[in-house]
Amino acid sequence: MMSNLREAYLKHICIFAQSKDPNAHLLRTLICNWFAYSVGGPWLNSNGRPRWLNTPHPMLDQELLKSCHAHSKTAKRLIGAGGEKGDLKLEHSIPISVLGQHLHRLENESIENFLREYYAVAVITADEDKLLNEHGFRRRMPNGEFSAMARYDAVGIEMVQNTVSPQR
Repeated sequence: MMSNLREAYLKHICIFAQSKDPNAHLLRTLICNWFAYSVGGPWLNSNGRPRWLNTPHPMLDQELLKSCHAHSKTAKRLIGAGGEKGDLKLEHSIPISVLGQHLHRLENESIENFLREYYAVAVITADEDKLLNEHGFRRRMPNGEFSAMARYDAVGIEMVQNTVSPQR
């Protein structure tokens, strides 16, 4: 069933890309659900539905937080120490709006490969999130760069790539 749902979300992403609709909120839902059904595990709740936590709790969501693609060094310490709810943010290393701009240029056959290569979720602190926003990187990349670590590097956030990242 998970593979059927993954394929259904991928088809919807392809339709969305062809439409050239700029609605990043809808695209976020489609991509996040596709990802959750692609990797399973802590990305699905006990009912088999995608989990997406805007304010993860370092103690309650350990498995999910540890399975993200990357962590800031500060966030990694908070996860280990059990920090407070609200201290951490899950975020897309390349903003969904930027991914969407590239998806619109792709053929359906290459969309899944593109997502597998460039979709990444990182854990940062609330202060680091604020820093990204202050530098204008909430929905854009620095100097047209297109790598998962570009925004963090641009503002001096030290990131650690996860060696146990979600399956691809």
